[in-house]
Amino acid sequence: MYNLPEITQSADKLKKLVRKEQDAQIQRRYHMLLLLKTGEAKSRSGAARHLGVHRNTIASWLELYEDGGLEGLREVGEPGPDPGQQSIPSGVMGQLKDRL
Repeated sequence: MYNLPEITQSADKLKKLVRKEQDAQIQRRYHMLLLLKTGEAKSRSGAARHLGVHRNTIASWLELYEDGGLEGLREVGEPGPDPGQQSIPSGVMGQLKDRL
């Protein structure tokens, strides 16, 4: 089972960060830390339900936090697959193009 990282910031500091943050994505990440710090959420799943995201999203955010602290949480990637990435294998894609 996945252990939650130690959240070193105080609940007061996290509340201020949540209120001050303009970017909604970052604000939700700070809110996740606050929920876990205060015990309002006791697990990834609990935080996910509270914030309306998947528990794997919470796991990704916690990994960013573990690796880079609050600054790490500010890293927002582009959603979706990498440009040029295909979910259909290239051989199958070629056959489909030939048939079309």
